[in-house]
Amino acid sequence: MRHQLPALLLLGAALTVSAPARTQGLRPAGWKDPTTAVLFGVIGPGFGQFYAGRPLKGAVVLGVFVGALAVGSAADKPDRCTAANLYLANLSCSGGNHTAGNIAVGVALADWIYGFVSASGDAKRHDRLLRTAAWRPCVAPASGDRMDIGASITLRR
Repeated sequence: MRHQLPALLLLGAALTVSAPARTQGLRPAGWKDPTTAVLFGVIGPGFGQFYAGRPLKGAVVLGVFVGALAVGSAADKPDRCTAANLYLANLSCSGGNHTAGNIAVGVALADWIYGFVSASGDAKRHDRLLRTAAWRPCVAPASGDRMDIGASITLRR
């Protein structure tokens, strides 16, 4: 048993030394980079939220964007515009509500901007939730020639 003691102490020391490296810049699996979340949000509305682990919010942002563009497209569509009129260079097609179409496109643009601006905060929120539990190895002497090895789990609020 006494020959196992140095090996167990060495194992505990190695685990203890590797634990602080995680808090000094290296991120464990599952952490999200806020800059990457913003870049995904710029690429497409709601993509940053999907990356940051907020799929419901991402679906809402994407749905509002697509819905606003659909409403804008339908509202801006002329009522009477035939192919013959366009062929004859008669571009004065009547109908359509340009004001409603412009408002809907503005809503879509505002939603897209909201999506990529809030993606950074969503990624930071995701990382905060990952930090609510932390573990560290424990090596403690037990009765006689034994050593107890275990893990300590800390829950934070």
